[in-house]
Amino acid sequence: LFSEEAVSEEIEGLRRLLEEDGYFEAQIAPSYETHPDTQQIDVTFDIHTGKRARFGEVVVTGSPVFPAERLLKQAKWKRGKSFTASLVQNGLGRIHKLYQQGDYLDASVEITQRRFRPEGNLADLELAIAAGTQVKVSVTGVSMSRSQIKKLVPIFEEGSLDEELLEEGRRNLGDYFQSQGYFEVKVSTQRKNPSPARSSIEYQVDRGPRQSLKEIRIAGNSYFSAETLREHMK
Repeated sequence: LFSEEAVSEEIEGLRRLLEEDGYFEAQIAPSYETHPDTQQIDVTFDIHTGKRARFGEVVVTGSPVFPAERLLKQAKWKRGKSFTASLVQNGLGRIHKLYQQGDYLDASVEITQRRFRPEGNLADLELAIAAGTQVKVSVTGVSMSRSQIKKLVPIFEEGSLDEELLEEGRRNLGDYFQSQGYFEVKVSTQRKNPSPARSSIEYQVDRGPRQSLKEIRIAGNSYFSAETLREHMK
């Protein structure tokens, strides 16, 4: 049902979207066209965006660990740049990646305030960061590259220290070494928390002897020859 309240809510939603993209002085005016025969009303929003704001100051709060200068450089946010939604979101993604690379897997990065200064057409940001716990993941008993570990241990991709993800990493490591011929492999997990800001997870791998396939015997095959079946097993 049509109501002035619903139109006001739509205007506020449009205004938020425009502000996120740097248009803080946009003018939005609704116009109406009624259709008595169908008892419907068409609502058209006439939008004048005005000038797009430019980046102003960025204030970092919380427990960022990294200095503000490094965070802003990582985000590629420079004073005077055009303030766009894509630049802001891409910058947040780059900052989050910095924390992931530093083993802060559950870091929280969010914008808590946007403030527009019309006298300079500048948009200031307040960035709240909680670095969280730095987590060092290691695999002992075997030699593995960091890229291999990241591929097999899902806490890196998920950015969480969930116990189910740790267990999934243990299973993935076991499956990996079984695929390499270590069918008796054993993988255990040890978690240490030397301080509230640091944690370590060690996957201890005992591969056992490597086994190789010597012979395959095929019996009971009525429809295909042994050679055909072996060809498909390669």
